[in-house]
Amino acid sequence: MLLRKTGLPGHTFEARPRVDSFSTLRNFFSNEQLVREIVGAVYEKTTGKALTEDEYRVLMKGHAALVLYLAANVYGLYQRSMKVDNYSRKHASGMDMAQAVYLSLCDRFVTNDARQCRGLRLVKQFIKKAERPRVILLLA
Repeated sequence: MLLRKTGLPGHTFEARPRVDSFSTLRNFFSNEQLVREIVGAVYEKTTGKALTEDEYRVLMKGHAALVLYLAANVYGLYQRSMKVDNYSRKHASGMDMAQAVYLSLCDRFVTNDARQCRGLRLVKQFIKKAERPRVILLLA
């Protein structure tokens, strides 16, 4: 894990882990307890009731579209807000990545947007291999 110095000039610096790629961020979210806490908090705020363990399992394991939606939001958040080096607008926007919900419903996803194609290819790794569609870039 890469480290960076944080703090103001003249103050003591502490080493802090730096997220250096989407795969590293994905590894943070492989911590099921962390994901459950985040999803549970959103669920409780939205519905007004606590999310039970059984409901969580059904929600996350039974609904690929929801998993893809969450993964696409994490990708978009990382690319637009958390990326430390080489930040640019050369990545898919939120609306482009919201189309990830359709990946669990089709055999092929065709787009003419190279940025969207790159993002969706990363995001589809969050669902079972047998359910993954081909993401095809249609060149004009």
